[in-house]
Amino acid sequence: ARHSKRKISPVRVMSPGAKLTTYFFFPRELDGEPVIGPDEKKVKFVWEWGEDKKIEVDFDLRKMVRDGQPDL
Repeated sequence: ARHSKRKISPVRVMSPGAKLTTYFFFPRELDGEPVIGPDEKKVKFVWEWGEDKKIEVDFDLRKMVRDGQPDL
């Protein structure tokens, strides 16, 4: 896929109240094209903060389906 290894920055990050929850909002399109194309099978989320803090999660897009359609 031509978008493989492409880094996408969130358009908004929200941490409501005192909860240990953070929401990341990513664009659905960039330059008029879908950020995640229909041929992509996996995406990786990486969040690094501080010198030694990192969260890294792989998402299998084939499992992220609702009513037979991708649910991103």
